[in-house]
Amino acid sequence: GDYNLRYLDDDEYGDDPANYANYFNVLNDTGYPITEIYIYKNGSSRWGSVRNSRRVYDGNQTTVKLTSTELYSSFTWNIRIGFDVGKRTWSYVEWEDVDLRDYLGGTMMVSRYSDGGYYIKPYNSGF
Repeated sequence: GDYNLRYLDDDEYGDDPANYANYFNVLNDTGYPITEIYIYKNGSSRWGSVRNSRRVYDGNQTTVKLTSTELYSSFTWNIRIGFDVGKRTWSYVEWEDVDLRDYLGGTMMVSRYSDGGYYIKPYNSGF
């Protein structure tokens, strides 16, 4: 679809975690249900806890919250998202070293390229 995107300058709020919200929304624009959302440090051997409580169907969104400890420890996280691609098949996609300052207090849209690859980008509904 035609989306109104917002690109934040990383210097807009600086490096002080107090200037940022402790959450972001994840909007599913992939055509597949999102089954799991994980946020964890690069190099970690564990994905951590699932951040969503239920499936996020295409066109819907969920809110992902960071703890104070997480927010104050780093802005850069890996994000792994699981999708139900049908016929009892799950697919996982990972983005490494995502700067969450682009998304905190806003919305991360998860979408797919025409070749089937996945991508994330900031999204603003225009409201």
